[in-house]
Amino acid sequence: MNRIIFALGVCTASDAIEVLLINSLSSSPTFQATFNRESTEFSDTSSFTFFGMFLGGLTASLLNARIGLRNLLLASLSVTFVLSLLTNLASDIALYNYIRFIIGISIGSTIPPTFTLAALHSEAEERGRNNTLVAWFWMVGSIYISVAAYCMFEFSDANWRIFNVTCSLPSGFAIFLVYNYVGEPKGTKGGEIGLLDHVKSMRNLYNNVEQRRRTLLLQLCWFTLSFSTFSLLSVITPLFSEVGIESEYLSTVIFSSAALAGNVGSYLCIDNVERRKLLGVSVVCASLSAFLFAFFANETNSSKAWVIVFAACLFQISDTAAWNVVDIVSSEQFIERRSKATGFGICSATGRLGAFAAQFVNGGLIDGGVTKLLIIDGVVLLICGIGAVGLDERCSFLDEDEGEDDDEAEEHSEHKTLMDFIE
Repeated sequence: MNRIIFALGVCTASDAIEVLLINSLSSSPTFQATFNRESTEFSDTSSFTFFGMFLGGLTASLLNARIGLRNLLLASLSVTFVLSLLTNLASDIALYNYIRFIIGISIGSTIPPTFTLAALHSEAEERGRNNTLVAWFWMVGSIYISVAAYCMFEFSDANWRIFNVTCSLPSGFAIFLVYNYVGEPKGTKGGEIGLLDHVKSMRNLYNNVEQRRRTLLLQLCWFTLSFSTFSLLSVITPLFSEVGIESEYLSTVIFSSAALAGNVGSYLCIDNVERRKLLGVSVVCASLSAFLFAFFANETNSSKAWVIVFAACLFQISDTAAWNVVDIVSSEQFIERRSKATGFGICSATGRLGAFAAQFVNGGLIDGGVTKLLIIDGVVLLICGIGAVGLDERCSFLDEDEGEDDDEAEEHSEHKTLMDFIE
């Protein structure tokens, strides 16, 4: 079981690296020179990536229904790995943005099967902690890319293409791990399911009154949390530079490392505290941190730099804890086994739509100062807290076996054998 969690965690880390890539590259002189842009002028590139992730989240459930969770994850990781390497050949921003858009689709198709596989491979009493461990690896990915940027751009001013190859390696490693150590859970193997069946599965999420309420509240949480998170994460390095911090890459490393506290705290609390309360407290703390960040953002005095970094770290801690809770709750809120990936995919797509919208806000506000941007992030997080209040507590729908017959169990015996070997 530990190998499965590790493999899925590396998938999460590779996603984090791809999502945060433009933030690190935008401050690279060689990257700016290649595309003749300043560090704050790459919001459109981030928008292409997040819009691709939005489409990927929508199509993930359809692809899962046809090819299965494991095959979908392998295919998505493979597309991400190959195209990430191909971006090194881009010499104009239009081609680069197009490739990043396709990469965004593959990233969006990776996230739903990753957490659904973690939930389905876990016993009920271990599900919360296992999903939290998988979510931990987002921190690993963010530290990986921030340390790589610090070493390559702060000290050696390396070419951005070398950095890009370095950031592509975790996707290749994730492919190896998933192929060898992750099997397809019973009852989720793809079959000949058409578009109409897929649409019906999506409609089922909104037909029942209670299921519709849960789905819409989850979508609200995903949209608002993604908006505020990626509004800040996609520009954190140039933002540190804008507010007068001299070593923006080192500050980004500190900021990324702060996620450890959020991961540890959520891991210890996730099965001992009501999840909606934990989510509510986390987003409120993140909102207050954003307001504190905004208060000191216009201070260019170097003596205030530590306060700005401290406020950013508080945001990272609280935001990380909130995401851990949302990932777990999202894997538990859907009744039918086949609807889990569908529901998670819809929620993930809604989140990417929020991240996509955030890039337009960034593009319009960051050149005129970061205070307004941070205040908007704080307000949006408070809206997320309102949605968290209405969520159900500890849904147990994943524990229902859905009545699988012996023929279906025999059909998936090859995966059971693999899982027995791994565990």
